[in-house]
Amino acid sequence: MDLTNTLPLPIVVLADDDDEDCMIFADAIAAIEANVELNTVKNGEILMQLLKKYVPDLLFLDIQMPYQDGRQCIKAIRANREYDALPVIVYTGMRNPDSVNFFFREGANFFLEKPETMGKLKIALYQILSRFSFITFKQKD
Repeated sequence: MDLTNTLPLPIVVLADDDDEDCMIFADAIAAIEANVELNTVKNGEILMQLLKKYVPDLLFLDIQMPYQDGRQCIKAIRANREYDALPVIVYTGMRNPDSVNFFFREGANFFLEKPETMGKLKIALYQILSRFSFITFKQKD
């Protein structure tokens, strides 16, 4: 009996204030045919409100966002034991080694620099998502 169609999809949240980046990210997720439900939030304040309602299976976190930036979010997330199991992938256009070090010290699981092309984004997302056993991909016929 195949239960894969009856199980709820893993929830992936992208916290990013850039509409175009959100659209590109969603297109890449669709292109690699990841079996996930993608939700987006526009800033860190909304993200923290969402986390009070439910904890997603995976979080992609931009650094530069209004109201509450990625630095504030990662600190708040890792300060709350309810979110200990939440994998956090920092997803940013910043290329600053100090930022990378900061986020890893604060408990980020991965750091993904926003790729310059859709092809590179698809490869990076596939590589990251493949690391999580709860994420599957549509089977090619």
